[in-house]
Amino acid sequence: MADFGIMHSGDRSEALMLDWFLIDTRSGRTDLRGQLTRQLQEGQLEIVSPRLMRTHLAPPIFPLEQAKTKSVKIIHISRNPKDVAASTYHFYQSIYGAFYASDWEKMVDTFLSGRMVYGPWLQHVIQWKKLGPEDNVLQVTYEEMKTDLPRVIRKIGQFLAIQLSDDVVNKIASACSADEMKKCVHKYFIMDKVYLDDESKYLRKGVIGDWKNQFLVAQSERFDEEIEKKLQENGIKFQYEPL
Repeated sequence: MADFGIMHSGDRSEALMLDWFLIDTRSGRTDLRGQLTRQLQEGQLEIVSPRLMRTHLAPPIFPLEQAKTKSVKIIHISRNPKDVAASTYHFYQSIYGAFYASDWEKMVDTFLSGRMVYGPWLQHVIQWKKLGPEDNVLQVTYEEMKTDLPRVIRKIGQFLAIQLSDDVVNKIASACSADEMKKCVHKYFIMDKVYLDDESKYLRKGVIGDWKNQFLVAQSERFDEEIEKKLQENGIKFQYEPL
């Protein structure tokens, strides 16, 4: 899976089209069940700019042209597919009633066949990676953030035209560390707690290369042949191990 952070500066109609997670940056309210979206549709709620939205939409169904017209800034975050598969497997295992991640081998087959909840990972990433500054899209990888988070924070600040002092950058980097985020999962957990048997499992390790503790050699080779090869053909490179 890949996550997309969106800072929106247009009117409220476009917010309805992104529809998955909507965060009122003034009050800190998060739209977990579409409540904020419904209130917007019914004219009961006005969220002023700037506001933040997160979505898993792929480019073919994302309102990209409308976003560009309204000067929406899009941050596309991606991660190497092996760590994505391993992380997703453990996440699904932590959810009550996980219906198709009953064993790791099945998860490997599901991931490679593209039968994931948000669609084929490979197609999703290739489509987003084709977009760049001319589309108001900033590309960021999970591995970049783990390797040098302050540098990425400065890059995001520049992209959003926000001046950040070194002190602010360091505070953001500290608050966004895995250890600090584990202390406040309740602030950004995106599902009802009934679906998670232990809230602490929502953030597991937050490292690069943990896939090595999950993959068999043959499974890693399958990923290299069926995914990594196609990524390279499209000029996309990921970091699979810590530097």
